Amino acid sequence: MSLVYHYTQTNVETHLAKSSSLLHWVRNVIHVRKNHPTFGLGSIRVVQTDHESVLAFTREYAGSGTSFGDQPETVLCVFNFSHNPIAVRIQDPQLAGSGLRDVFGGSVFPSFDDEGSLTLTLGAQSFFWLHCG
Repeated sequence: MSLVYHYTQTNVETHLAKSSSLLHWVRNVIHVRKNHPTFGLGSIRVVQTDHESVLAFTREYAGSGTSFGDQPETVLCVFNFSHNPIAVRIQDPQLAGSGLRDVFGGSVFPSFDDEGSLTLTLGAQSFFWLHCG
């Protein structure tokens, strides 16, 4: 019986007490997904990168068109599957000149240039969800 994963050490109560726990991370991801309908209703389009360990795609949603409504939005999702940090160049002419903002914390990222090119640095096995606009 493992002492690290024993129910007295690993349970909901202890995870609620730690803001860096997996429980808080999953709750945050669910909250972000609910606030961005593009993740559930939007279309997906793969975006070209210059690194074989990186998957990049956009989720695009036109909005519902109702007065209650969810607004049109585009989210760029970039995933690094490598065990090492990398710099990757992303090419998407449709996003030329678009500014980027992190959907989790709102941090501003570098914009796409006029040709639709962007260079990002990602940590090992990490990802970004970036609101385009």
